[in-house]
Amino acid sequence: AAWVQTTSTTHGYFVSKGTAWDEIGHYAIGQEYNVPLTFQFEIAGSGGTVELDSNIAVNDGQWHHVVGMRSGDTTLVFVDGDKDGAIDVPEGYDLSGSSQANALIGAITDARDATGATLEKFFTGTLDEVAIYDRALTGGEVRYLAGYRSETLTGLSDITVVDDAITSISYEGTEYLVADGDLILGTSTRWYVLEGVETLW
Repeated sequence: AAWVQTTSTTHGYFVSKGTAWDEIGHYAIGQEYNVPLTFQFEIAGSGGTVELDSNIAVNDGQWHHVVGMRSGDTTLVFVDGDKDGAIDVPEGYDLSGSSQANALIGAITDARDATGATLEKFFTGTLDEVAIYDRALTGGEVRYLAGYRSETLTGLSDITVVDDAITSISYEGTEYLVADGDLILGTSTRWYVLEGVETLW
């Protein structure tokens, strides 16, 4: 995950771990070759390389929040808090790989240099709040990271509480069940509904 600001029209990585030109054990998020440039998340493993481009260009000079992640058998990308693409990961996909190249911000290690000292595909622009997580984020967490923290929710009614826990809520006439740990509530104007429940804004 990262905040990105750029007008670059060249291929460059925001964050990488592993090496370019290598089909084992690397992942990277960055700009792709095609025009308009897109946000890309790619991993390499025993099932081959998985690449997923967003539909939204991020090189318009504005700040954009981008996230690429694997959740179970699915690879997803998010731009500015919204899911912008998803594809299935091959069965038996293994991320362990063999690459021991460093995690980098703004570049990737060139696999053609056995010493690991050569970097390439440098990003031109500004990055902020770069983060790598050891688990898949929920949709609510992605939106929170993208800055959605003060929306006013209307249409909420009929909150059902059992043993001091919210078990269901109704929103615009539709009831949503809330599994344990799936709902995070802030103030009366900040509601985050996570796994298994439609996000309400």
